[in-house]
Amino acid sequence: MTLGEFQGITAELAEKLRELLTAFSVHLTIENDQTAEKGSPAVLMAFIAEARKASLDIGLTFDTGNFVYIDTDPFVAAKEMSEAVTYIHIKNVANAADGIVLSGLESGLVDMRRLLSLFPDSVPASIEYPCGVGEEVTETIIADYRKIRSW
Repeated sequence: MTLGEFQGITAELAEKLRELLTAFSVHLTIENDQTAEKGSPAVLMAFIAEARKASLDIGLTFDTGNFVYIDTDPFVAAKEMSEAVTYIHIKNVANAADGIVLSGLESGLVDMRRLLSLFPDSVPASIEYPCGVGEEVTETIIADYRKIRSW
């Protein structure tokens, strides 16, 4: 989920979140969205600092393509945020006549191999981009998964 309309962590909110996270045995992560107001490294790390102060175990989902939308270098973002990242959305983007569009793993603006090398192998990840239809989807995902694992 994204930060949404986050205004701060009150004691009441922290207690309710602790109850929910314990009751449902989930790990909550906050994803960088495509806006500077809710997706910049500074904003997200300030949120993580508040969460830690409230003793909340909340991590970040690092969407590799979303930083391009807010003119933030994803490599700088990775270095600033890596200690709080607990999940990665692997997505690449490219420039097109109508703006930024999703692209293939190695055909976009982000050097995905280099970017992913900044995170420990133990951080779970998923591939998030258009990869065809029908059997093509499965084949593309398997091929990209193998490619990523070989890095």
